[in-house]
Amino acid sequence: MIVKSRESLNQREKGLLKLEHLFDKIVLIAKEGNRMDEKNIVVHPYPNPFGLLRVAGLNNFKTFIERYFLFPSRNIFFVIPAIRKLKEIVSGDLANGRKVTILSCLPPHDFAIIGLSIKKKYPGIRWVVDWQDLWSYDEYYYMRVPKLYRELLRVIEKSILFSCDVNVTTNPKAKRVLKDYFNVPGDKVVAIHHHYNEDDIYTHTKDRRTARAACLDDMLNIGFLGNLFKYPKVDGERIVDTVQAISVGGLPIKLHIFGDRSKYAKAAARSQKGRILLYEPTSHAESLRRISKCNFLLLVLSESENCNIIMNIKLPFYISLDLPIIAIVPENSSVADIIRETGTGYVIPSAEDWKVGLKRVLVNHMEGTNIPTRNLLAIHSYSWEKISPQWASVLVNPQRQSSDLSLTKY
Repeated sequence: MIVKSRESLNQREKGLLKLEHLFDKIVLIAKEGNRMDEKNIVVHPYPNPFGLLRVAGLNNFKTFIERYFLFPSRNIFFVIPAIRKLKEIVSGDLANGRKVTILSCLPPHDFAIIGLSIKKKYPGIRWVVDWQDLWSYDEYYYMRVPKLYRELLRVIEKSILFSCDVNVTTNPKAKRVLKDYFNVPGDKVVAIHHHYNEDDIYTHTKDRRTARAACLDDMLNIGFLGNLFKYPKVDGERIVDTVQAISVGGLPIKLHIFGDRSKYAKAAARSQKGRILLYEPTSHAESLRRISKCNFLLLVLSESENCNIIMNIKLPFYISLDLPIIAIVPENSSVADIIRETGTGYVIPSAEDWKVGLKRVLVNHMEGTNIPTRNLLAIHSYSWEKISPQWASVLVNPQRQSSDLSLTKY
């Protein structure tokens, strides 16, 4: 597995480590980390010569130089030594008669160049690319690439899409984009949803009702987990304006932001003192415990083609909590489909007036009208127990006997 670091694995990647019993060994190839052993190999990037500009106090110039001189990004200083290291590992495994699967976890998207190089060198290995976010189709990533590099990005992206054995996406709509927009053969694309862990939900939120009753005032408390300011996908400024307008209009609401480190979040908390509360990042389990004290959970995606095919990694944990979700998202998006399917909240189309939509949802909820009915069977389909067999079928060599794919409870 090619990842940024063992310490920063997200819940999707942590789940994959639970499949170790299907393999002789799962090895993490990481850019950063403190742990080094046979299962955790940290490959140190080559020195960045432009780092001297920061020492000289020219950090803005450094950012400019790196943007125009390093493609796809400064991660290239990790990609090259990682390719050399993986060639050494893979050649040793193949010489000893082992079967090899490489999993590229994206983003960062340029990490896939590592798998692409190894696949070209050893075409008999199995290479799986996990597109947790698409690349050129996603304006957040594509617009950050200088125009002179965008065509080259598309060439590399196409090579990745067609060279790997399986492209994994997070939902059927994203799968359809790879098939219809990028023309990737259907047998090379699989949709596997993000998941939640049953143990996490039980252990850290079993006392949520008591905690909510004891810790909250008479306000309507809305919790948001993650980065609220990720324009253009997530328009945090518009949410701030919406919260302010509704509060001034007489509805007593507070927005609790958990884990956003950005200067924009800090500025919003200062300017909307009392209406917006910002909490320092903490562990995943502690974040779940804290946000469980709120009355509502907020999801936001702007109106765009790409936002139609996004599935937030926090969404399974949102739907597993006994709290209504308020999703300001494109009406026909994957997120909207999942919330309606599971009966876990309210969808406010992001093309509508957010102030009008949010006020309508809050008033209706307080009056007990149009309350969604939770579909427990649909919710459970997003648990690791249900998702893990899909990953097993993708990662394990198809030649293995079906009996080897049997999954026990972890």
